[in-house]
Amino acid sequence: MSSKRLWKNWVKTLNVIGLGVASLCLSPATFAFEWMEETPVFIFGEPTEEDSSASRKNSAHSEDSRSENNKTELQQQINQIDLEILMLKAELALQNSDLKGLQNYLEELEGFQLPPGFQERFNELKGQLNAFQPNQILQFFGLQQAFEFPMSDPNAVVAVVLPFTGKYTNVSQQLFSSLNQALQIYGYQGRIVRFDTMAYPNVFRLWEALRSSNPSFIFGPLQKEIIDDWHRLDTGIPTLYFNDVEQTLFSYEKALSPSSLGSVRKLAKYLADHQYEHAVVLMDDTKKAKELADDLAIQWQNYSPNSQLMSYTIGNNFSQSFSEASGVSNSENRATVLQRIVRQPIEAERRARQDIQVVISLAAPAKSIQVAPLLKFHGLGQVEHIWLPSRTIQVRDLNLYLHSWQSTMGLLPQYLYQSYLDQAIEDNFETGIFYALGQVAVEIVNQAEFLSQKDWLLMTENGQVEANRDGRFYLLPSMYWLDKQEILPVESR
Repeated sequence: MSSKRLWKNWVKTLNVIGLGVASLCLSPATFAFEWMEETPVFIFGEPTEEDSSASRKNSAHSEDSRSENNKTELQQQINQIDLEILMLKAELALQNSDLKGLQNYLEELEGFQLPPGFQERFNELKGQLNAFQPNQILQFFGLQQAFEFPMSDPNAVVAVVLPFTGKYTNVSQQLFSSLNQALQIYGYQGRIVRFDTMAYPNVFRLWEALRSSNPSFIFGPLQKEIIDDWHRLDTGIPTLYFNDVEQTLFSYEKALSPSSLGSVRKLAKYLADHQYEHAVVLMDDTKKAKELADDLAIQWQNYSPNSQLMSYTIGNNFSQSFSEASGVSNSENRATVLQRIVRQPIEAERRARQDIQVVISLAAPAKSIQVAPLLKFHGLGQVEHIWLPSRTIQVRDLNLYLHSWQSTMGLLPQYLYQSYLDQAIEDNFETGIFYALGQVAVEIVNQAEFLSQKDWLLMTENGQVEANRDGRFYLLPSMYWLDKQEILPVESR
């Protein structure tokens, strides 16, 4: 519905409301006959007592009749105002692509007996809603559109829905280039069309423009808020989102996220597989590091209910922070207290906690390279150190700290390791997480027949992809051994 038409409806509503208010303030029938009640006019002489009584009865009856008519007319005007307000709310919900709100307003309007003009507007809104709702019969029989990709169909249209303008321009260009390149490699024979999510006022308008191209598959959207609105449209078209989705996905929807949740899941499973139960986490004082620590605690609990994860924030003095996390500071404090109690010098040996099985650093390389030496210094050389970067790592970071790593297991993206081996230029368009996502996305849709299984792992050139029954995909990092100026895949050691 156009904004111009919606504005006309608003003006119409205001006029109706104005008439209703005027009716409340001045009743034309009452005003017109008040002077007759106060100054009666008699044409055929003086009235008799019977005439006066009859006149009073007729006057009272007429007044009651007028009052009832006024109430009925006023109630009709109020009902019309209520209908107009509800209708406008429904039209605004449609304009804002709030399909749930539109459905609620239409259900409320169904309880009214609509005049012809309102019925026409109601039918138009109902038709718009039905056009965007799923086929309930197909849903009942489980015949909804499956997650399929038309790789060999020359008449197919694939839509790429990304923010090609604005702050995500570079990301979207990189992702689109990767998708386009991978589809050509796999032999896609159809057409690719792109839609800029930033060019439309809302998702409803974007969907109106997109469905005219009759796409067989959709890559995107990217932004979470747009994904949420797109999911509510329930388009029925196979779609692969590029972000986390909190809602339950339809059978034709999947989500491949660039978030770090895949890394956390991989680390949690590694801890569970090695039967670790007590871990110390050293984390940067950043929001991202805290989120990683919280997600790790949750994921590890899912695998190992008896697991205990103790988190410590790294301060300005890393050595002091490590002493506090490992229990060395408490050991020194106990010795100091005992010395004060006995009031004489005592010999004490600093001792770290003995229940620590693994130390995990969620930190930048400059801090994480200090963990292994401190473990050895405090007599914990047998404790494993695992490094999960708290920020995006570049090839230059690996080069800069290559000589400083000791006995550390690092979780790194496979595409980063490959760039390290090739010493790829960091601003190369064919490096980075979003280029990797585009490549992985095409590999996923090319093997869509495996998605009917419960859980599976797909090996790609950019690393493992974990697929779960709920339709969420995680690009997993690989594990590398960092020691003695070398970075080697754990599987090759």
